[in-house]
Amino acid sequence: PGREAAVLNASDRLMSTLSDLPQTEDCYGLIHSDAHAGNFLVDGDQLTFFDFDDSLYAWFGYDLATILFGAVLQPWVNDSDRERNKKVLHERACRPKWLPFHHYILLQFL
Repeated sequence: PGREAAVLNASDRLMSTLSDLPQTEDCYGLIHSDAHAGNFLVDGDQLTFFDFDDSLYAWFGYDLATILFGAVLQPWVNDSDRERNKKVLHERACRPKWLPFHHYILLQFL
């Protein structure tokens, strides 16, 4: 119960911080929200995403954080998938309004 309360408190603080971020069309909109290596194909320079059942309206940076989470922070991701994820990260432009990534990464743990 004590640890549960700490997690809920941290979650509330994070959600409060996120609610203060801008929700303008250049940084917020419909996203995939589950963009890991199992949900896209790479064919040359073409990326094709599929499995949109987790789509929602959120910050574009959250999609990038999902890929980063899968590409770097998950020990069970194999090298091939890790490289595919890194390719997507490299090809998507990172705009300053999409930051701070650390908040989006923290959401992955909730």
